[in-house]
Amino acid sequence: MKFIYAVAPLVGLTGTVTGLLQVFLRISGETGFPDPVALMQGVAFVLSATVIGFCVALLSLFASGYLQRKVENSVVKLDFFLEPVFSCHNRNESIAEPTL
Repeated sequence: MKFIYAVAPLVGLTGTVTGLLQVFLRISGETGFPDPVALMQGVAFVLSATVIGFCVALLSLFASGYLQRKVENSVVKLDFFLEPVFSCHNRNESIAEPTL
């Protein structure tokens, strides 16, 4: 999970750079201005790629935190239930006579 929320913004940034490149490649050599429709399509692509990348990162960050807390709570419960077993086992080992 940690990998997803670390990489998702970078994927969004890659989409942003790709969209900006598309916009700048559509600049007319004659006028020096891009086609307004192509400019808006490129900007829309840039913004959507950025938003999607950040949304995926945020969702996976929240899911990772939730799952990590669930695992930690399970470990604490397991430790609570196994503590008497281990303490009894250790007590029996210390009472037993050493073998030669």
